[in-house]
Amino acid sequence: MRIPKLLNSQTDTFIIKGQSVIQTHSSIKVLTKDHQVRIIINKKNNNTQPVDIVLTDPLLNHQYSLEFGRNSNWRVNFFYIVGKTLNSELNIILKEEAQIDLNLLMVGKIKESSTITRHTTLNTQSVLSVTTGYLTDGLLKVNDSVLLKGAYSDFFGENLVIGQSTDEVTITQNVRHSAKNSSSLIHNSIVANDACRIKFDIYGTIDKTMEKSKCFQHSKGVILGEKSWIQVDPKLIINEYDVEAGHGAAIGQINQDELYYLSSRGLTESHAKRLIIQGYTDPFVTKFLKMDHQHFVNQTIVRKMGGH
Repeated sequence: MRIPKLLNSQTDTFIIKGQSVIQTHSSIKVLTKDHQVRIIINKKNNNTQPVDIVLTDPLLNHQYSLEFGRNSNWRVNFFYIVGKTLNSELNIILKEEAQIDLNLLMVGKIKESSTITRHTTLNTQSVLSVTTGYLTDGLLKVNDSVLLKGAYSDFFGENLVIGQSTDEVTITQNVRHSAKNSSSLIHNSIVANDACRIKFDIYGTIDKTMEKSKCFQHSKGVILGEKSWIQVDPKLIINEYDVEAGHGAAIGQINQDELYYLSSRGLTESHAKRLIIQGYTDPFVTKFLKMDHQHFVNQTIVRKMGGH
């Protein structure tokens, strides 16, 4: 998939294709070796504007790392533009006391069944808020692991998955608390249209002696197509008493009365469905602060919903 014109035309956007840096950014350093590409942001950010990163055509069986230095404070928009296959690994590493707000949008048409593995590591007193949109077409498997390695580290993860046609998406989330006073909160929003199949396996583990930790998982999903399918299996593995943990999932069909009402007002069925699911998609769109980015993300969602 080509880089969208919007992202390609901005001079302050960091762009990497495979292992080659196409466009640089003053705050980003890149190190490459063999099958590894390290994207390093060490500087403190004195600008409230987010930094935009585009990774296009990730190479097969390559490892990409997004690393944030000690005390760094950044907002990052990460556009993951894929094509053909997506068998690669993405590591996100926060050093001590880093505070990062990361939006990750994954788009493109996958022609073969593909797997992406994402490892996130949080060190002492680091905070990561990451919102991920899985808007690819095709067969995708995601192995998503989070390690809370340092005390008082916090992880907040929001995920939006939209499936259409015969998409098959399988996501395994594994959050592990290996430090005291660590906290994690995951929210998954799932939309299944046409005949797609979406499956989540969610694991939350608090290791022994990791007291005062908190681990929560929440998932909601709406089934739009007669042949579409959503399955969510949350699991908690708690090996310590003095902790807080919980999980929940709510999956259901679209409200037919609401759909009929909107259709009777002259809306097409696809447009009516898009309005109904805005409660799922709008929170993701508004994470992108730039209006042109919001427009691009919204148009991507409309396309996934069968619009034009």
